[in-house]
Amino acid sequence: MPQEFNQYQIAALQQLAEYRSVFKSSDSPLTLKTKPVPGSKLTLQQFIDSFIEIFCQHNLADSDYSVILQKPAGNNGFEAWANTLDISAILQALTYAIWTNKTFEEYFLRKINDSSVELLLTRLYNILTESYRQQQVQRTKVTVINASHPALKAK
Repeated sequence: MPQEFNQYQIAALQQLAEYRSVFKSSDSPLTLKTKPVPGSKLTLQQFIDSFIEIFCQHNLADSDYSVILQKPAGNNGFEAWANTLDISAILQALTYAIWTNKTFEEYFLRKINDSSVELLLTRLYNILTESYRQQQVQRTKVTVINASHPALKAK
């Protein structure tokens, strides 16, 4: 990951990425009173509030919205564009959606219903998963190298 995050922020990023299944758009538009998780008593509004709380508590907001200016107009090409973003750009896009929601009522809900939030969180999940996989490969390489070290063979 190009930007450095502490272990608490990484844990928060992982938590946020898990919301991709909650913020999954469906055939019928979600409302703030929808219960998006089968069997859950929580409404979509409660999930949104929880998401924003995690986001803010871990200082993940980034108000450099330059990445938003590069977004394709409308939703055409959004998925391809989202798949090029790094974590920093994803956080910028999510910050924009969260703060715009303060001015334009239900803006974040619109971003859920048009799949933007789901696509951003899926991209975040994929980056975190790939980063974890690479760390595991590095650890394996170190173990293999250390196991073949002459000092270890002499024992």
